[in-house]
Amino acid sequence: FKNWPEEYNAWWGIKILPEVNEENEDYVRFICGENGVISYWMGLGIDGFRLDVADELPDSFLKEVYSAVKRENKNAVVIGEVWEDASNKISYSCRRKFLMGEEMDSVMNYPFRDAVINLLKYGATDYFKETVETVLENYPEYAIKNLMNFLSTHDTKRILTALSGEEENGRDKEWMSTKRMTEEERKLGALMVKSAFTVLYMLPGNPQIYYGDEVSMEGYGDPFNRMYYSDEGDRYNTLEYLKKLSAFRSENKDLFSTAKAVIEPIYEGLVIIERELGNKKTVCVLNMSKEAKNIRFLAENAKNLELSTDGYSAENGILEPLNSVVFNF
Repeated sequence: FKNWPEEYNAWWGIKILPEVNEENEDYVRFICGENGVISYWMGLGIDGFRLDVADELPDSFLKEVYSAVKRENKNAVVIGEVWEDASNKISYSCRRKFLMGEEMDSVMNYPFRDAVINLLKYGATDYFKETVETVLENYPEYAIKNLMNFLSTHDTKRILTALSGEEENGRDKEWMSTKRMTEEERKLGALMVKSAFTVLYMLPGNPQIYYGDEVSMEGYGDPFNRMYYSDEGDRYNTLEYLKKLSAFRSENKDLFSTAKAVIEPIYEGLVIIERELGNKKTVCVLNMSKEAKNIRFLAENAKNLELSTDGYSAENGILEPLNSVVFNF
């Protein structure tokens, strides 16, 4: 407190977020004690916590939170909000210990989001491969399996806008509040969103859908990404496609529970992602070129076609630009 009780330090000066000392024993006991805040809410059925801005919480407090959660339910999950590679994150001149097994089960996976957007929007196949493989190499297996993978959050542009909307280019919030995508931009964006989710669902970790993305809602950054749920309906069948994608992943839980994936940019803009376990293999093919590609040579040994976006012809093996297809082998 600067002047009790009205003046106090607040996080980033936001009055409704007063600063606390997370190393104070009384405060730690209040949050993490046997009858503390964590115990209370987990007693009402909470299955875990996402820790906002985890890199601004001290390691000692993160350990107490993690211990308290596991004490109540060993299967409950603790996910930290970390925007960078959590294995080598440095904050306040200190290398953090997020993934050492004592502070959290995993993190929000912003690197994967960036990689998928750069792949779909700019065709950055090498960046995509390098970013995903770096995370898979740096993170322990338990953290990979518990990754929170997403394309939009309450802190980012919505994925539809990020992929096919007009760039802000320094424009103010008044412009963002009234700007709406054209029908052509929305249609192209919906296709890109389907392929983006296909890629996300093929990667290790747990895919998450930010409310409204399943019906192609648009929106720039906060607060325009937090609009009320769309009443325009699902004009591009995104929801139906995501249902099929989710069902496919659920039906192959053993395969998708592994922490490994093989990513190969192959000729002329084609990218493949493979998941394999024992004698089961699933392959996703994405066309990042500007031309339709014949992928019959990839599909000829497949047991079956699992799902595809609108631009794939199983009859002649042609995959249109920005479209994706998933085969089982």
